[in-house]
Amino acid sequence: MPMVFRAAPPLSAALAAWEPANRALTSLVSVATLPGWWTERHLLFVLCALCSSVVAALTWGAILRHRMRQQTDILRRTMEEEAARERRRAFVERERGRVLEAINSSMPLEQVLGMITSFISEQMNGLCCWCVPHNGGILGCNKTRGVDLPVEGMPHTRRDIHSSSGEQLGIFILDGVHPPGDPLAGSELLDLGVSLAALAIDNRRLYEDLIHRSEYDQLTEIPNRFLLECRISSSLTSAQRHQQRFALIYIDLDRFKRINDQYGHRIGDVFLQKVARRLTDRLRSRDTLARVGGDEFIALIPIVRDRSEAEEIARRLENCFESPFVIDDLILQGSASVGVAIYPEDGGDAHELKLVADAAMYSSKQKVEGYHRHEREFF
Repeated sequence: MPMVFRAAPPLSAALAAWEPANRALTSLVSVATLPGWWTERHLLFVLCALCSSVVAALTWGAILRHRMRQQTDILRRTMEEEAARERRRAFVERERGRVLEAINSSMPLEQVLGMITSFISEQMNGLCCWCVPHNGGILGCNKTRGVDLPVEGMPHTRRDIHSSSGEQLGIFILDGVHPPGDPLAGSELLDLGVSLAALAIDNRRLYEDLIHRSEYDQLTEIPNRFLLECRISSSLTSAQRHQQRFALIYIDLDRFKRINDQYGHRIGDVFLQKVARRLTDRLRSRDTLARVGGDEFIALIPIVRDRSEAEEIARRLENCFESPFVIDDLILQGSASVGVAIYPEDGGDAHELKLVADAAMYSSKQKVEGYHRHEREFF
C-alpha cells in the first residue's frame, strides 16, 4: 500500500494556539512579583512569628542550660560532700580500730586515753579534750593552752563516762562547744570519744582485776605461788648474772588447824590475814612474801650477803608471833616453824631450794612439837 505523507501545520499556527496560555502565565507571575499591601502584611506577620519563635527557643534553651548547670553544680557539690563524709567516716573507723587495738593491748591506760583525746581534738578542729577518770589524774590533749582544765566561765562541753553497768567512771570534757553541721564533727564524734574512753577504762579495770586475781592471794592480798615462781626465776637469773646470793624462807604456822576447828573458819581467815600483815611488815620492800598453801608462806629475799643474814631475817619473822593476835573478843597466841635455803649453796634452781627450805622447816616443826609434847607431859 502506498504511504501517504501529510504536511506539518505551519509554526505560526502553533504559536497562535499557545498564545492564550502564555498570556495567563505572564499575568500570574506579574501579580506575584508586584508588591501589595496584603502580601506585605502576611510576610511581616510570618517573619515576626518566626523571629518570636527563634527568640523564645533561644531563651528557653538558655534557661534550660542555666537550670541544668545549677542542678549539675548542686549534684557535684553533693557528691563531693558525700565523698568527703565517706572519707572522713573511713578515717574515723580506721582510727577507732587503732584505738580498739590499743585498748585490747597492754598499753598503759594513760596512753590509751591520750590517744582518744588527741583523736577527738584533731577531728574537732583542734579543740582540746580531757578525760578525768575517777581514780585520779587529768589525761588529754592540751597543746594550745597552758591550763589543765577549761577556765571557769568559758564555754565547754562535759559528758559523764559510764560503764556498761551504769557505774560512773569519769568525765570527758571538750574545751568549747562542738560546731553544728556534720554530725561527725559534733555530738556523734563526741559520743564516740566518750564511748571509747568508757570502754578503755572498763576493760583496763577488768584486765587489771584479772591480773591481780591470777597473781595475788584473794584472802591475804599477798602474792600467790604463781607470782612467787616468776620472781624466783627473775632472782635466779639476776644471781647468776651478778654472782649473788638469794634466800628462800619457808614458814609454816603451828597448830593452825586447831584454830579452825575450835573457833571456825572465819576466825581462821582473819588470823591468816593478820599473820600475813605482820610478816610483810618485817620484810623489806624488795622482798616478797607469798602464800603457797593453807597455812604455808614462803619469803623470797632477792639479795643476801651470806647465810647469817638470811637466818637473821628468819628470826625476825619468827619474832612477829611474840605478841598475841586479837580477833573480836579472842586473844590467840600463834607460832611458826621456819626453814632457810640459800642459793647457790643449797640448790641451783627453785625446786631444789624449796625442798631444802621445806626440810629445814619440817625439822624445826618437829622440835617445836616435841617441846610442846614434853611440856604437856611435864605438867
